[in-house]
Amino acid sequence: MSKFITFFVSSVYKTKLVNEKSKNYFLDYLANAKGFIKLHGGGFETAFFKHTPECDVILNEFQEYLSHYRKKPGSHALKIKGKDYWLRRNEGGDFMSIHHHVPDSFSGVWYLKAPKGCGNIVFQNGDASVMGSPNNQHFDDPHFWSMFRITPEENDLLLFPSHMLHYVEPSKTNEDRICLGFNVTVEQ
Repeated sequence: MSKFITFFVSSVYKTKLVNEKSKNYFLDYLANAKGFIKLHGGGFETAFFKHTPECDVILNEFQEYLSHYRKKPGSHALKIKGKDYWLRRNEGGDFMSIHHHVPDSFSGVWYLKAPKGCGNIVFQNGDASVMGSPNNQHFDDPHFWSMFRITPEENDLLLFPSHMLHYVEPSKTNEDRICLGFNVTVEQ
């Protein structure tokens, strides 16, 4: 019997997170933050900060996300812990180079403000044989894609395994894109 055996699959969980209380808290935090870090691709980032009660809305979404992976009979719930959080503000022309968030388990971004043209987030296939191969254009299958773009919208929440390579394309608007980035660890 013939069958496909799928492995090394990564998924991005995308949902809308509408929570004005938490959103306003983070926007106020950014407005009053001191000591921004100027980034090489432009934009400004706050120093890491630890979990606050306003972060609970994100961890609740993470429980839903992780339930996708924990379908085994008899598997117990995993404990998740918000490790690092930071706010980032990008302006026109700003971008972020390719990176990952290893050694953390999962990472994510919540787009608090995402005007049209603010720069797509691009997930890059880490398989060197896929990157740049002209033959892959013939296949309409994610296994052969070298990258995948997501155009962010306000209140989008993206959750993904921390090993996934990703970058942000340059912003084509003069309006600020403001997002909350974070890393999460998983414990048994």
